[in-house]
Amino acid sequence: MNDKLVEITGVIDGFMYTYILVIMLVVAGVYFTLRTRGVQIRFIKDMFTSLTEKKHNDGEKSISSFQAMMVSTASRVGTGNIAGVATAVATGGPGAIFWMWAMAIIGSATAFIESTLAQIWKVKKKDGGFLGGPAYYIEQALGKRWLGIVFAILLILCFAFGFNGLQAFNTSSSLAYYIPAPDGTTAPMAAISVGIILAVLTAFVIFGGAHRISVITSVIVPIMALIYILLSVFTSSAISAKWARSSHSSSPLPSTSRRSSEDSRDPASCSASSAACSPMRQVWVLPPMPQRPPRSPTLSSRA
Repeated sequence: MNDKLVEITGVIDGFMYTYILVIMLVVAGVYFTLRTRGVQIRFIKDMFTSLTEKKHNDGEKSISSFQAMMVSTASRVGTGNIAGVATAVATGGPGAIFWMWAMAIIGSATAFIESTLAQIWKVKKKDGGFLGGPAYYIEQALGKRWLGIVFAILLILCFAFGFNGLQAFNTSSSLAYYIPAPDGTTAPMAAISVGIILAVLTAFVIFGGAHRISVITSVIVPIMALIYILLSVFTSSAISAKWARSSHSSSPLPSTSRRSSEDSRDPASCSASSAACSPMRQVWVLPPMPQRPPRSPTLSSRA
């Protein structure tokens, strides 16, 4: 049953991301970027200025601009920024980093529009807090309450299983893998313990309302972001150093870093695979290259 469910969801996921979602994200991002005249670039200064603004509404449960940004950041930054980026680079090569940057810039306009709609159609509570989001502006702006309810239910299911469940699984399964049981197998108790702790902490935060969420994320998210940046710099430096050592320890290359056009047509140099003749392949993979014998003037002797 589980394998069948994974197969069905895999087919749906592959179809949605291949033919619908990516295209819609790119089209919407480009459209909003043009309509707002590049708001994600023009208002960079205002973005930093708004972070220092004080609360505009009185009330114990109202939140500041900085806390609101931390809540938004917490909903966007997670294991996907680690596992997703690693998967993209491993699958598509280093060029995937550029396209992730490009999508981030274009997608910022879509995020700005979403946040603006939420601000316009939010509802103020008696205690000074606000209720808002896509479900609210779908109900009020479009006048379709049923569609807002459907969106809210789907979003709850998405966050429960697609975000919180996935991140909890990644965390617990990592510990279960690296903490072996006495019999040599992975220890399920480590995963169960981490899952229980995460569930208790999540319940404590969520049932405390938007104010508690904003307060806790305003402390945790900056620390998380700093650790993430430091680990990224450390990992990049370690990989660069390893590549540098491997390039120095390999056999010396010919006099030039790239083979001449005449060498690239040599069938002996490309007999293993066509990818070995690619300049990009030589940049990222530096296998030991044996010294080639002197070139013979006849084709038969070379073959």
